[in-house]
Amino acid sequence: MFEFKRHGVRYVPIILSLIISLVFAAVLFCAPGAFTESEAYADAESVYLGGMPIGLDLQSSSPVAKDFVVIVTKDGTATPAKDAGIQKGDMLTELNGKPLKTVADIADAIHDAGGAVSYKAIRNGKEISGQITPVIDAGTGSPKIGLIVKDGISGVGTVTFVKENGSVCTLGHKISDSEDCDGLFDTGKFYFCNILGVHKSVKGEPGSLKGVFNPNSEPIGTIEKNTDFGIYGKITDKNFYSSRPKVPLDSSGVMPGSAKVYSTLSGSVPSEYDVEIVTVSGQKKPGIKSMVIRVTDPDLKDAAGGIVQGMSGSPIIQDGKLVGAVTHVFINDPILGYGIYAEWLKIG
Repeated sequence: MFEFKRHGVRYVPIILSLIISLVFAAVLFCAPGAFTESEAYADAESVYLGGMPIGLDLQSSSPVAKDFVVIVTKDGTATPAKDAGIQKGDMLTELNGKPLKTVADIADAIHDAGGAVSYKAIRNGKEISGQITPVIDAGTGSPKIGLIVKDGISGVGTVTFVKENGSVCTLGHKISDSEDCDGLFDTGKFYFCNILGVHKSVKGEPGSLKGVFNPNSEPIGTIEKNTDFGIYGKITDKNFYSSRPKVPLDSSGVMPGSAKVYSTLSGSVPSEYDVEIVTVSGQKKPGIKSMVIRVTDPDLKDAAGGIVQGMSGSPIIQDGKLVGAVTHVFINDPILGYGIYAEWLKIG
C-alpha cells in the first residue's frame, strides 16, 4: 500500500504504489440532507481545478522511533532501545547532547560514544530522557541499539484545488503511517509527478495508482500543514496549475445526482469521469465522510475497476461547482467511495 522510505538515503526515482488513501469496508447510508449554508457561501471563491498527481515528501524535525529490532550478540539477544524506555512514536532529539536531525545522525552518535548514551526525546509533546546501552552485533561487530527510525514519509497524492496565490489543497485527509507517528510529519516539499499505470480494484482488494517523482529534483512547492482534511501548502511553480480551468469552491446545495470527478490515471494531465452522488450527509461539524459517490463512467471502471488508492483528493464537480473531493474507497465495492465537502476543505 503506502510505501514508506527511510530518509537517511534518497532513492531516485522513487516508484510508489499510490498510496495515500485509507480503505474502509463500509455500509451505504442515507443522510437527511446536504450541507445547506448557501447564503454563507453565495460569493464562492474561484479556484484552479485540480486532478493532477503530485509528489509529497513530508519530514519530521528529528528521527521518529518506528519499531524495535532484536540484536543477536555473542551472549544472546538484546533490545537496548526498548529496555531503555523508548516507545514507538517517540521523536529522538538528542544523543549524548548532540542534536539529531536525520537517521544517519543516530548511527554517528552511537559510534562516537563508544558506550552508553544519554538520550532526549519528545513523547506526546513532552520531553523525556534516559540512557541507552548499545550492544555489539555478533554479525557486524558494530554497536547497535535495536531501533528502527525514520525522518520522513514519501508518496504521491492528487491535487484538489489551487488558489490564485498558489495555496494548494490535496488528498482530503491526513497522512500518517501509524497512530504512533500521528502529527509528527507535517512539513516538507511538493514535487512534479507522473502516473505510470493502474493496479485495478476488485472486491476485497482496493487497487492503486503507480507513480514516480524525483525527490532530488527541484521542488514545485512547500508543504505547510498535514491536517485531518488534507495536505496544504504553497505551489511556487505557477506553470503547474495556471492552465487549469477555474471553478467556484462551494458545496452548498450539493445533492444526490450526477457529477464529475477529475483524476489522472496516466501521465500528469487529469481526465474527467462520470460519477453519481448517491447520498449526502447533513453534517453538523467537519468530517471526511460527507457524501457517498458511485463510479458510473465505463472508462474509469474498465481502467481502474472503480476508485483506487491514490485518487484521494480528486475534485468532485456538480453543476459547475467544486463541491468536494474523493477521500476513501469502499473495500468491498470499489465503485463506491466517500467524499468530503468543499466547505470543510476551506478550513485547512
